[in-house]
Amino acid sequence: MFNAITASESRLEGACTCTHDVARFLMEIVELQGRVIKCYGRIGDTQWMIVDDGLLLTTGPDNVFSTFHDTTAHLVWIEDAAGEESFTIEQLLDWSFPAGDGSIIDTLRSLKIAIDVGLRVERVISLCTDSGLHAFPPNEVPVSDSLDGYWSKGLHAFGLVFFQSSVTGYLCLETLHLFIQGLDWRYSGHPWFKMDPRLAMPPYTEYVLFVGQDDAKVLSIDGNEKRYCLCLDLMFGSFERWATGKLFHHAFKTSDWENEPYYNSKESLISSLKVWRAILAHRDWKTLYVELCKDTYEPYSEYATWPKLFKEFEQADFLEVREAIQCLYDWVSAALDAAGGVYAYFVR
Repeated sequence: MFNAITASESRLEGACTCTHDVARFLMEIVELQGRVIKCYGRIGDTQWMIVDDGLLLTTGPDNVFSTFHDTTAHLVWIEDAAGEESFTIEQLLDWSFPAGDGSIIDTLRSLKIAIDVGLRVERVISLCTDSGLHAFPPNEVPVSDSLDGYWSKGLHAFGLVFFQSSVTGYLCLETLHLFIQGLDWRYSGHPWFKMDPRLAMPPYTEYVLFVGQDDAKVLSIDGNEKRYCLCLDLMFGSFERWATGKLFHHAFKTSDWENEPYYNSKESLISSLKVWRAILAHRDWKTLYVELCKDTYEPYSEYATWPKLFKEFEQADFLEVREAIQCLYDWVSAALDAAGGVYAYFVR
C-alpha cells in the first residue's frame, strides 16, 4: 500500500511499490477523474502534469513492477501549485528542477517541454494490457483487455476518455508515461510492434526501423515526428518472441552504438525476405524445414544453415511466429517500395 504523507498543507507524497498503489494515488489523492489535464512533460526521469491548478510530479521505478525487483515509484501531488517556488520542490525530492524566479508552473512552461492538452477527464478505464497503444483507442478496447476497476488484479494502465473529444489518453502505471492519442496515432495491430514514433523509447521499444533520407537522425518522441516507422518490442519471454527476434536480427544490421541509425539497402535484405516469404507460405515447422533444405536459400550464417536454426525453433508456436513475420514483412515491403531501404537502430 502506498504511504501518503503530508509534507505541507497542500503537498502529498506517495511511495508506490505496485501499479495498484499508483492507481490509488491518482484516483484517491489526485482525484484524476473529472479534472482537467492542462499540460504535461518530462525532465530526465521525472514526469510532470498540471491538473487543474495542481501539479503532479512522478518518477517511475528503475525496473517495471514485478515480484523479482524491489522497485518504488515516487509521486508528489501539490493541490495548489500556483504559488510554489521551484526550489522548494527540488528540496522536497531532490529532483533536478532548475531554480528560478516565479512559480514551478512558470518554470516548467519556460523549459519548452510542455505538451498542451486542455481536456477534462470524463472516465478512467482500467486496462490489463497495452492494446491501447498498438491495437485500438483505449475507449474501444475489448472487454477481455479491461478490468472492473483500479483495484482489480492484473492492472497495467489507465485509458482516459475526455469530455466532448475524439482524443483519448493512455497512462502507463508502470512507467508513469502519459500519451495523448488523437486521430494521428498509428496502430500496428500486433502486440510485439508499435508504429507510433512517440513509443520509440524504452521500455516500449528495443529496436526501431524507419524510412528516412540520407544522414537520417533518430526519431523524435515529442509528437511531431512524421516519418514512417516500426518499433520492435523486447523479444524475450517466450519461444515465439525469441524466434521472431532471431529472424529480425538476421535481416537488419545496426550500428554498434545506441541511437545511431544504420542504413539497410533493399539488396541487403533480399535473402532474408525470401526466407520470410517461405515462412508465410507454410503452416508448420516440418514442411518449412523441407523447403529450406533446398540449395536455393543462402545459409543463415557461416556456421549454421536455416534448417539447423529452425530445428531450434520447433518449440515455438509456428502460427504465432508466422503472424508476427507477416506484420514485419508487410511493413518492410511497403517501406522498400517507398524508399528502397530502411534505417535501423537500437535504443537503451
